[in-house]
Amino acid sequence: MTFISTLIISHSIGEIFYNSIDGTDFYRYFRYIEYFMGDIESPSREQGIFYFWVISLFIKYSHNFYIPEYWEFIYSSAIQFGNLLFYIIGVIGICLLLRARQISWDRIFLSCSLLNFFPPVLGGRLIMKPEIIAFAFLPWIIYSLEVYFEKDRKGILIFTSLLMSLILTSKGTVALISIFALFVIFFKKLQLIKLKDLILPTLILLVSTYLLYFENFNINTISMLNHQEQDSYLNKAPLSFIYNINFLDLISNPYRNFHANSMVGITLIDLFNDYFNRYWEHSRSLFILDRIEVFSFLKHPRRNLSLVLSIFFIVLIKSDTSFSSPTHNFIPTGFPPLSLRTLSINANIDFASSNTV
Repeated sequence: MTFISTLIISHSIGEIFYNSIDGTDFYRYFRYIEYFMGDIESPSREQGIFYFWVISLFIKYSHNFYIPEYWEFIYSSAIQFGNLLFYIIGVIGICLLLRARQISWDRIFLSCSLLNFFPPVLGGRLIMKPEIIAFAFLPWIIYSLEVYFEKDRKGILIFTSLLMSLILTSKGTVALISIFALFVIFFKKLQLIKLKDLILPTLILLVSTYLLYFENFNINTISMLNHQEQDSYLNKAPLSFIYNINFLDLISNPYRNFHANSMVGITLIDLFNDYFNRYWEHSRSLFILDRIEVFSFLKHPRRNLSLVLSIFFIVLIKSDTSFSSPTHNFIPTGFPPLSLRTLSINANIDFASSNTV
């Protein structure tokens, strides 16, 4: 009941306090909704259409309650309900994965209850962006591969291939990070793969990926691998972006632009807060109204507290030995920093210029 209660509460908070129309790149991606509504001939965007097609179904259904002057709130609600569906799919996959590692149901539901309010995940549920597809399907892919390695069930690889094709054709950065994550998690088990087991799944992966890619290209008229991006996105971070840390500004100026040259700084501030002012710090968000500063003795109470929580969270993950035992070892403790390394690579190569983060 705790998980269900926190899920309902977290969703209700998003519905009440946040307008998804204000989310990152909403009007850029809104062309997909216009396409599925029949208003334009092509979105002329580079992302995969699957996620936006699902969201458009929720929006079409919401038209049953459509009132012109409240269109923003109706669309916002439809987006958040669509994301909730993807989120629940991902949570179910996480539950199965954890249970397969013999973790108790009490601990699983407690973890998922906390996940309901985890800022990066909650933020992903509020905005219309395809990254949530990775959250929805990646746990199922990991679980399926675990079943294959542990129980030698070859047929489950077909299921894995179909889900992987959706991730690979959703967005370039999502595909890159997902592939990297799977490689890190299963690196030590690669030698256990039987090549004959991969023939059919690989064929299905290639065919389904090609069909989805062709469908995306046919509708978008732009390839996700090669397209002209807006000038504002054609920027590559310098190498120093990876290791530079503005220590004093983390305390005295934990705000946007003061840490534009620091991946570590942005991550520490954004993990439990809103560095880019897109969610609870957005000027139109109701989250910023009537705030009570509990730690008023700090210069920047919320930002300073979020920094402490971020550091504590990272240290806790690195020091937690419960996942390093043979029974629970499904995600290496070094995975979070490796994920950051993937993001840093993405920020420093031309591939990143073709994808908005």
